[in-house]
Amino acid sequence: MVDLTRRSPERIGEYLAEALRLLAAGRIRSRVTQILHLAEAAKAHQLLETGAGRGKILLSLT
Repeated sequence: MVDLTRRSPERIGEYLAEALRLLAAGRIRSRVTQILHLAEAAKAHQLLETGAGRGKILLSLT
């Protein structure tokens, strides 16, 4: 996504809309691998920044 944002920023909205359409249709799935409380947002960012997190990290409000 970072490379695409640099090369063709005008296409990001188009790709995002298509990804959301496929997700809503059940054609793709997002794999949540870790659920952290909102208070652990800093830990979530650290996992993402270091590449230690795999899949999606979900921040919970409850």
